[in-house]
Amino acid sequence: MLRILTALALLLAMVPLASHVNAQKPSYGIPDRERERKSLAVNIVKAINAAEVNYKKNHGVFASWSTLLSTGDFSEKGTKWAPEAFPTVAHAMYGPGPEIVPSIFPKTAPRTTCCSRT
Repeated sequence: MLRILTALALLLAMVPLASHVNAQKPSYGIPDRERERKSLAVNIVKAINAAEVNYKKNHGVFASWSTLLSTGDFSEKGTKWAPEAFPTVAHAMYGPGPEIVPSIFPKTAPRTTCCSRT
């Protein structure tokens, strides 16, 4: 019985220590550059969403990308819909093509195969 009580007391004494144990190796997450690109992409989507909501409030329908460009909400000079905490979105050069911010997210070359099967 004494062994059981001693073991239980020792176990209870170790529980608070377990919460202070840290990993010995740092976690290897997303590199800083990739994290910045993802953050920029998220904030661009937030800016587009804010512009679309404003357009819907005024016109009753959501705007297409070409409409947002033609109304001046987005242009080669930037946008007024950028979050204040992320000025890069405000000064990005937006374009009409499928890559709406071609200077930041360049189009990748199409994949080619080296050998064709016959």
